[in-house]
Amino acid sequence: MDFSKKSYQLSKSYFELIATIRQFFGKKNFLDLPAPPMVPHPGLEAHLHPFKIQKAKEKRDTGFYLHTSPEFFMKEMLALGHEKIFTLTHCHRDEPVSSTHLPQFLMLEWYRTNERYEKIMDDTEELISSCFKNFNRTAPPFIRKTVDEIFLEFCDFKISQFLDRDKLFEKISSFDNSLLTDINLSWDDLFFLIFLNHIEPKLKRYPALILYEYPAPLAALSTLKNETVCERFEVYLGGVELANCFNELTDLNTLKKRFEKEDSVKQQHYQYKLPAPHRFFDVQKKLPNCAGIALGVDRLFMTLMDLEEIYTPSDYFKASDN
Repeated sequence: MDFSKKSYQLSKSYFELIATIRQFFGKKNFLDLPAPPMVPHPGLEAHLHPFKIQKAKEKRDTGFYLHTSPEFFMKEMLALGHEKIFTLTHCHRDEPVSSTHLPQFLMLEWYRTNERYEKIMDDTEELISSCFKNFNRTAPPFIRKTVDEIFLEFCDFKISQFLDRDKLFEKISSFDNSLLTDINLSWDDLFFLIFLNHIEPKLKRYPALILYEYPAPLAALSTLKNETVCERFEVYLGGVELANCFNELTDLNTLKKRFEKEDSVKQQHYQYKLPAPHRFFDVQKKLPNCAGIALGVDRLFMTLMDLEEIYTPSDYFKASDN
């Protein structure tokens, strides 16, 4: 643990950021909800890995996990009738330590009922501007671009025209054949191969970017605008991915199909599966039209303070990757 004056100043600024966030949502009459971290199902995403909770004394599973996101709990609150809600809670994901990720990190999520995700875009820009202002800094102006526009800019083609797996494979073969070390990659894998290698490293040229209308195969829990794109956006500050927003899916049958797909991918790639989220399925039946976003507070602080790596006062994971 670093007990230097610099560490004190950083922790003070970190807690001031949290206070700024709470003040921002308080002025907008959002309800501040404490999300419980122990849950029977940690989330649907195939490539997010949870920590399972075991009873130390009896050395057996509890049937609970640490959540990878408070999303399920927040949607339960929406189904109960709450309309404007937010939470600041620690999330836990079993991923390697890096300059932009810790296994335990602070997440901000907020939701609006009877609003679309464009309203969340406005919230996001206003929130970040407010945070910069409170630290006597000027926030960079946001630019909004579709994923098709960013692919066209950096790769000279629109990804929406290559939603067939084999066609995308052929396109990447002609674009950058060195990426294709495995001929059995799925469409999702192929998308991220080109996005992470040829697009994301160049996003630094946009100090503040909202990237929206992702390809339909990446809809996750978002609605579809049409057959090719979904109503989802991500936020980048200084090239660092900061937030992920959905115009939230409310159709239960579609949700179950997407869960089956994610479950299959998890078993195929990682040889384990999670229990079906039956409680969440019940919630989905009563979920109103809504939009919501998850924002990494530690990454926001990192970009706000011009740090080279992610910061949190609880630096347990900096010493070693457990």
